[in-house]
Amino acid sequence: MTAAGVSAGRCPPPDLPPLPQKNLLPEFQENAGGAVNQIPVGTGTILQTHKSKMTIFLKTGTPSQSAGMLPFAGRRILVADDNPVNQKLAVRMLEKLGCLAAVADNGAIAARMHASQPYDLVLMDCQMPELDGYQATARIREHDRGQRHTPIVALTSATGPAEREKCAASGMDDFLAKPVQPQVLKNMLGRWLPPPAPLAQDNLEAVHAMFRDDFAELTALYQSDSPKRIDLMREAAAAQDHAQVARIAHSFSGSCASIGAAGLCALCKDLELHARTGALHDIDRRLAAIEAEYARVSAKLQAMLAAP
Repeated sequence: MTAAGVSAGRCPPPDLPPLPQKNLLPEFQENAGGAVNQIPVGTGTILQTHKSKMTIFLKTGTPSQSAGMLPFAGRRILVADDNPVNQKLAVRMLEKLGCLAAVADNGAIAARMHASQPYDLVLMDCQMPELDGYQATARIREHDRGQRHTPIVALTSATGPAEREKCAASGMDDFLAKPVQPQVLKNMLGRWLPPPAPLAQDNLEAVHAMFRDDFAELTALYQSDSPKRIDLMREAAAAQDHAQVARIAHSFSGSCASIGAAGLCALCKDLELHARTGALHDIDRRLAAIEAEYARVSAKLQAMLAAP
């Protein structure tokens, strides 16, 4: 263990800057039961009250805004922090980077949320009630043992070597000093969440040239059918029906190939492969990428039809 606060083999270079804060994912409901009240407070934002705890749920912008513009579009980040001001600031910063952010008010809730659904990364405040960040990290590591390794980043105002060692000893992977700055947060996410490979270039123009006057009819059929398939994949994913996810993804990839949406076809094939092998811990991120790419393709198709 080094003073940089990360165990051997997992530590980013020690000269990298500190890291950021927290967030919460949309559509999360704790399994412990009890009423959940949702209050719309603005576009894409929900305040959810559960057992006298307030959690901020935030969906990022529309798929068309995310596609190709936000560096971490669809990434699921769990932020564990008991300070509502820190929560709000973290959510805003993560939103601007395209993340789907979820907030837990203490370590016990964070551990339960992580057990309920996987996250790409956890931002963990060290000092929290009920279960502190060190204890929550240990619980998450115990749950993940032999399955996956979720990056956990410490959030703390104590920046000395002793604190870094304590974070690393508990199983945390990285260290962020408070207050967190937007660029520091972005740098940290880039270290642990590398961008996906670029999508294949689409062939929409070639298909347009092939079908000529029939292209408008083909486009209308594709745009009518595709949203239904995406919705069905989300329903199957929510039901943890991986076989159904694979079947729909396979069918959708075929229609995407026919219209010339090569990048979207590749995303669907990749989802199908992971669904068939049961490796779907990041299915929400994959579906978000499919939705974003479909929005881009659909907008391009409309522009092509409107062109003289």
